[in-house]
Amino acid sequence: MSEPVTPSNTSGFVRDRLSALFNKPARAKLRLWTGLVLLFFATTHLLSHAAGNISYASLERTGEYHDFVWRSLAGTIILYGALVIHAGLAIAKTLGRRTFRIPVSELLQLVLGLSIPVFAAEHLYYTRLSAELVDAKLNYQTYLSIAWPGAFWKQTALVVVVWIHGMIGVHLWLRHKRWYAPWRPWLFSAAVAIPLLSATGWTTAGKELILSGRTEIALTNDQINQLAARALLTQQLAFAGFMLCFLFPVGVMTAQRLKSSMTVSYVGDKQIRTAPGPTLLEISRANNIAHTSICGGRARCSTCRVRVVAGIEQLPPPDAREAAVLKQIQATADVRLACQIQPTRDISVIRLVQPRVQNMSGSRSDMYRWGVEQPVIVMFTDLRGFTRFSEKRLPYDVLFVLNAYLESAAERIVRNNGLVDKFMGDGIMALFGVDRSFEQASRDALRAAVALLQGMDTLNAELKLHLDEPLKLVVAIHGGPAIIGQIGRVDNEAPLTALGDTVNTASRLEGVVKQKNARIVLSRQIVEAAGLSIDDIGERDEAPIRGREGVEEICLIYDIEALAGLV
Repeated sequence: MSEPVTPSNTSGFVRDRLSALFNKPARAKLRLWTGLVLLFFATTHLLSHAAGNISYASLERTGEYHDFVWRSLAGTIILYGALVIHAGLAIAKTLGRRTFRIPVSELLQLVLGLSIPVFAAEHLYYTRLSAELVDAKLNYQTYLSIAWPGAFWKQTALVVVVWIHGMIGVHLWLRHKRWYAPWRPWLFSAAVAIPLLSATGWTTAGKELILSGRTEIALTNDQINQLAARALLTQQLAFAGFMLCFLFPVGVMTAQRLKSSMTVSYVGDKQIRTAPGPTLLEISRANNIAHTSICGGRARCSTCRVRVVAGIEQLPPPDAREAAVLKQIQATADVRLACQIQPTRDISVIRLVQPRVQNMSGSRSDMYRWGVEQPVIVMFTDLRGFTRFSEKRLPYDVLFVLNAYLESAAERIVRNNGLVDKFMGDGIMALFGVDRSFEQASRDALRAAVALLQGMDTLNAELKLHLDEPLKLVVAIHGGPAIIGQIGRVDNEAPLTALGDTVNTASRLEGVVKQKNARIVLSRQIVEAAGLSIDDIGERDEAPIRGREGVEEICLIYDIEALAGLV
């Protein structure tokens, strides 16, 4: 039987729904999407100004289209709703901060965002509020007559502040997306071009009005003075709010330091006195304690994790995001994420990932230094019987044959848009799709597999004087999400490698293909992504994967001709 509806459980349901709506991940998503709405408005506004490079008439026409959308009832509700929500969430987050020791890019974005009202006040009064306040309906002819040339620097400062704030936000949002790196130069060019074209557009149109004698300031001196006085008052209030957003957290932090109601002990390092409120990661940053956090404290990695030696009983249980990360790394009950826990009493911890370099916040230009999660195709190859062959040959002869095989195989992998991850004796691990779509990479990997096996036949013919029997190559291919990053060297020349369950599964499938005496084994994901059918190219089977529940549906290929004809 279902539970009867009572005032008690109804209020509990509403409370749960509100809690889910206003939790930290939901607020972050809401701030992102409202920010994108505002950025879209700013982009269309700047592009309408860019039409002034053609003529004033073009600017006026595109401006009318822009106003038709954004000054309509729906456009006004969406625009100002997004503005209120985005600004409110940003202010609330800032007031709740307990440290400003954050990456420089995030601090710059914060300062620029909170200063936008100071720069935008005058623009808002002349463009949106003039009709309501002084009964003056201004058009683009009046706007340009007022703005050019007298307000050029004010308008430029407003555009720079708004645009850089938005671009930093977009960069922080996209930096871990797999497609972002190859597109970043083009996106950067567009980000520079749009405000420049806007500036040259509206100033060119303003000059055209002056040269043609069509400037018109449809405001009396009294109306101008009223708007200027209101704009100045708004700017002063906005600046006071700007200062409050920084002084209030500083005051709270100072009061907390004076209060110092709890002790945080870093085993083998410092012991500090602080007050409840900040997360453990914020406490570390505020007290200059090195604490690794590659994702910047967003519960998207586990590098800030700590083992709680004492005081774990006073911590609330992990929320959904933290629990998912801890489950993924199979953490014990005493391991928590420093970016998520907010200690309220004495606590003693051990940092499990010791910082080795400065700036682990993910702000380096090369995102692969700290890893990016993306779909990727993983291929493993192995020479069957090579160990037995090498036992009967001189080391120089073994090296000659091995190098001949590896050089041939690597060349075919690269030719088919693959990346050799590593050589493992007579085996190879290769990646496909680091900078291509999953579907394209799947077909690349299948073409590479066919090329490897055909190349093996050619190599056997060339080395028949050195071989008692032909060498047999087997190939296993699987795809899915993995962490792609650079391991080892600290420069940008370090090779890329992949880590995660997808790599482990591909490695296990290599063993399956040898057991089944097939030439290629493909996971179902690869076959479907390549647009093929298992029954058209091989035999359908299932393979248990050690360490995972259930089985992996696979395709075993014994004759490569059918596959070669399709790819």
